[in-house]
Amino acid sequence: MVALGLLLGFLELEVLFRITGYGSPLSGHDLVLSWDPPAPYQAVPEGYRFIPGYSGVTRYRRATDGVILHEATVGIGASGLRAGPERPELLVVGDSVTFGLGVNADQAWPARLAAARGASVQVAAVPGWGIGDQSAWLHARGWELGASQVLFSFYLNDLMPGLNLARAGAGDVALRAPSWARSEAGLRRQSFLYNAVWRAAERRRILATLYGTGGSYLADLERHFHVPTLERHLLDLARGCAERRARCAVVVLPFFEDLPRPKAERLLSLVVEAATRAKVTVLRVDDSVDELTPAARMVLPGEQHPSPRAHQAIADAVAEQLERTAGW
Repeated sequence: MVALGLLLGFLELEVLFRITGYGSPLSGHDLVLSWDPPAPYQAVPEGYRFIPGYSGVTRYRRATDGVILHEATVGIGASGLRAGPERPELLVVGDSVTFGLGVNADQAWPARLAAARGASVQVAAVPGWGIGDQSAWLHARGWELGASQVLFSFYLNDLMPGLNLARAGAGDVALRAPSWARSEAGLRRQSFLYNAVWRAAERRRILATLYGTGGSYLADLERHFHVPTLERHLLDLARGCAERRARCAVVVLPFFEDLPRPKAERLLSLVVEAATRAKVTVLRVDDSVDELTPAARMVLPGEQHPSPRAHQAIADAVAEQLERTAGW
């Protein structure tokens, strides 16, 4: 009887998962992201960046059968960043969200913001950069560009250790698509529930591999959310802006991971408090994509980087905040 009850419970959950689509072997969670040509990063004294002059595409394949679902072009300038002017009016610093992973350069929110304001822009953003990488690049190379306006974008995982993808020798970069997704077979292919359980286990393994912990993503965010470190970087930003008489602001971006909103709100409030103490203008646009459906926010369902529509929503919100809050 116990075995029968367990079997019935499994079947009920399986039906529920199939109705909702959660755990589907064909969902957006099972993606392999590759760079063509591969290995686009190089090490530099302050960390890593793209190889200057790199030109290629990011390509998303469905892991179960290798079908190409989406691709975007990537053009890198002589500075090792997405091509931009040598003397930009606007400098935007960030990570993969600000870089526009999965979208073309003109679709990413910094380019759309600059177009709306009629300003030239340089996007200093590289996938995997943490706040330390961003600050190091700004001090080593960013201030010398002489931009009159600097936006330092902040994503909730920016206080987690940066991933030096040049040191890791990254070729194909699997984002939310671990190795098991490439050769998925057997019960994993047939059962939504079984696949979802394995996904959760693999997520914990990835966190343990990258950050030395096997806890939940929220637990890892909280563990690395060191407010004094955040405040130190923001104070450095404020000093740099004052010395160069540049207008600077911190852009608090929407969070594209699966995280309860109250938990994210609590962490974001710490960012705002730290920026306020550092006397840096804060532009909160973390609610800018709330009107989009979850699927419409992403490049592909489950990929968890913003779609062109989401980038446009972020750009519109930043433009509004710049006028209303910062008075730029």
